[in-house]
Amino acid sequence: MRGGITVRLFGAMLACIALVLGIMLTAQRLGFQHSFLSYLSQQEVERAESLVQGLSALYREQGSWQALRRDHRLWRRLLWQHQHPAGESPADSQPDVLALAPRLTLLDHRRALVIGNPRPAGDAVHRAILVEDVEVGWLVISPYTRLTDAVDLQFEAQQRRVAWLGALLAVVLAGLTAVLLARWFVAPLQRVAAASRQLGAGDYRVRVPISGRDELASLGRDFNRLATALEANEQARRDFMADIAHELRTPLTVLRGELEALVDGVRPVNRPALVSLQQEVATLSQLVEDLRQLALSDRGGLSYHLLPLDFAELVADEVQAGQPALADAGLELDHRPAPGRALVRGDRERLRQLLRNLLTNSQRYTDAPGRVRVRLAAAGPWWRLTVEDSAPGVPPEHLDRLFERLHRLEASRSRRSGGSGLGLAIAQAIARAHGGDIAARASELGGLAVEVTLPREESDHASSHPDC
Repeated sequence: MRGGITVRLFGAMLACIALVLGIMLTAQRLGFQHSFLSYLSQQEVERAESLVQGLSALYREQGSWQALRRDHRLWRRLLWQHQHPAGESPADSQPDVLALAPRLTLLDHRRALVIGNPRPAGDAVHRAILVEDVEVGWLVISPYTRLTDAVDLQFEAQQRRVAWLGALLAVVLAGLTAVLLARWFVAPLQRVAAASRQLGAGDYRVRVPISGRDELASLGRDFNRLATALEANEQARRDFMADIAHELRTPLTVLRGELEALVDGVRPVNRPALVSLQQEVATLSQLVEDLRQLALSDRGGLSYHLLPLDFAELVADEVQAGQPALADAGLELDHRPAPGRALVRGDRERLRQLLRNLLTNSQRYTDAPGRVRVRLAAAGPWWRLTVEDSAPGVPPEHLDRLFERLHRLEASRSRRSGGSGLGLAIAQAIARAHGGDIAARASELGGLAVEVTLPREESDHASSHPDC
């Protein structure tokens, strides 16, 4: 794969190895100039004892340093014997392998120059030459400042061979490591990529096998959560379409049957027949309007004019307006008005719609004789509105799904009143648009309790009201 992870890993590792090798070789080169030369100088000082002894014997034999001043070949011979104790005397042209002669200086007892380097180094080592415990001269040994050409070239060639061998080995190891690491890294990514293609093709059941706890495993878990969410959304879409078709088919079937009965003369055209048709048309209109409201909410098209208002007053007005319908359904309404004001920032008409949906939900799904209780209380920075009713209740597994669109309970709380099944979903959209939320739980009265929380207006935070 051109420019893939394998190539990138190999390039990165090769660059790191080259950098490390360059630093190591540079440090080794610089260290050699100091450490190795210091080591040679120290070794030369320790080995200079034989030359000191030779010079002491020559002075004892000659009685002075005049022989060395006149005969430089004698000086070279002494140096050769110092470097090759077991060798024969060399020819005059024999090279000084360790560049010893330029680093040696022989001084007499007054420290006057006898032979050798007239300008020894400042850090040179001075060794006394004794004859019968009397200082007759000094041997001055200057330290190494550079290698001779032969030694330098030999060392450079050796280091070059070592560097090239190390570089070759590093490249091989980098290649093997990059391949292994790339296979380890790429394999999970390839699985995710293949699963992504399946997901894009519409197979929402695809999942990625996960092993380990690293970032790649986390990526796999995120992908599986995405696939699960998409699968759930797709199933919800299909269920929603099926429910919409069912909701539209029922009133349309009734309308068609009644119209056919009117056309065929089976049923007379009178006021009761027209009222029945009107009710079915109203059901259809309500369903279409609810769907429109949800569609506008989903795309942010619902307009909200948020202004400070008294939520307690709004609740009292809606409860009073809905009381006759609840009484007709055989339900007793229990509402205690909140003392004082409950300020919120909201849209009056949207909040009215929310309250109507909650009261209508209790009216439709509560058995008569029954009871509906409405309470408004302060809860920290929130106002909490609770609308609860009596039996029948809602199974616990359905509580979290009550706010799904068209979710129905076919058992005790069946929609025998012909509701669209969208009222609680619309209420949830309105509550969240006001910065609040809505939740359902089992009621103490034996039915369902729906709690709406709305943020209190800032100017109202200082006041606190007891439960109503």
